[in-house]
Amino acid sequence: MGNQLKGNRLDVSCFTVDFWEDKVFVGGDCFPAGQFIVDLLNLSANTVLLTYLSVKNMAKVLKQLEQGFVYARDFNYAKEEFDDCLTLMKEIRPLSFLDMGYEKFRLAVMTQEKELEKLQRFFALRSKLAENCHQPSFDWYTPDKTEQSLLTDGEYMLKDMSRTLCFYIFLGTDIVRMREFVKEFIAELPSLGKLNESHLISKLTELCEFGYSELNIDEQERPSLRALRSGVEYVAIHHPKKKDVSITARRMIFTRFLDFLIADFFEGIHCGHYPRQCQVCGKYFLRQDARKQLYCDDFDPNDSKGRSCRMIAADRTRRERSLTLDHPIKSVCARRLSTINTHKNNGKISEEFAAAAKCYAQNCRDRALDDDNYALTQYKADMTPEAVYAFVRKQDMK
Repeated sequence: MGNQLKGNRLDVSCFTVDFWEDKVFVGGDCFPAGQFIVDLLNLSANTVLLTYLSVKNMAKVLKQLEQGFVYARDFNYAKEEFDDCLTLMKEIRPLSFLDMGYEKFRLAVMTQEKELEKLQRFFALRSKLAENCHQPSFDWYTPDKTEQSLLTDGEYMLKDMSRTLCFYIFLGTDIVRMREFVKEFIAELPSLGKLNESHLISKLTELCEFGYSELNIDEQERPSLRALRSGVEYVAIHHPKKKDVSITARRMIFTRFLDFLIADFFEGIHCGHYPRQCQVCGKYFLRQDARKQLYCDDFDPNDSKGRSCRMIAADRTRRERSLTLDHPIKSVCARRLSTINTHKNNGKISEEFAAAAKCYAQNCRDRALDDDNYALTQYKADMTPEAVYAFVRKQDMK
């Protein structure tokens, strides 16, 4: 899976993605790093429900394979669960970029009855050889060419099936786990002084304190969302804008969807990319700079005028500013606060006196907003400079 100089099929048996600078190459296309985390957060409610699919039979088969056997009944039940996983994958990028026809064909071949029988013969032969290892040397059994071929094919089948089962078994929980973690991270963004790589990675390190660099880590030994079960190699791929130019990219090969999500998320953070939730439409979007923008550039589906969220936010800001300036009660207070600031800057009143005068004026404003009778009778008289200053001096004399 990747924008390679020489293409290959897209399937779970070799789930690969290429990273270069601030971009991700997947399915023959180029995306900004961190984009797929945003896509994950924007999943529909129906798709999120699909993540709670049953994989108990696949889990049984995987455990049996690890112990050196497989039951035909559980193996056949597991076939049905693959279809539910494929339905989920069609709704999630970049899994939706997979060649679903080929993937379905690959699964059908891998789970056909003759493959199961071949796998069972492989386990029987491997067990026989293991028993002979404990016998005297003159009783050792040497496999013939047919059995040697079975051992070679069986090892490949076991590895391929185990890797495939692992990917599908944890697919739903990987999605749910990463969504919860990223939402927790987004909730912490307002506490950051700056939204650059330094502050973002510091917060992430704080949220997941521990991390391990070893591959194939046990889930029980992995309290962090910073470690990857992933292979990495360097490859030549086409430049995103100059197809005749080759560039060096990091190709990661994933056995779990969670590992891809972690890589996409942290590669984005490395470039200063981070997800935010739009304050207008509620969707998540990818920020690619340090501005604290609270809305996306897409169109709000709920807006009757078909405006973008940016346009709606700008309109709201103008309207709120206009209401603040034109409000008969608030405008009186705004003018008085301006007068107090001018007198302070001219040295007519002290900073402490100005602070007390502002506090009194704002209290009068709040009272007028709550009490219509006061607003219509006494408010303007209390808000003259003479009345405000007289009140403050009276308080100082007490």
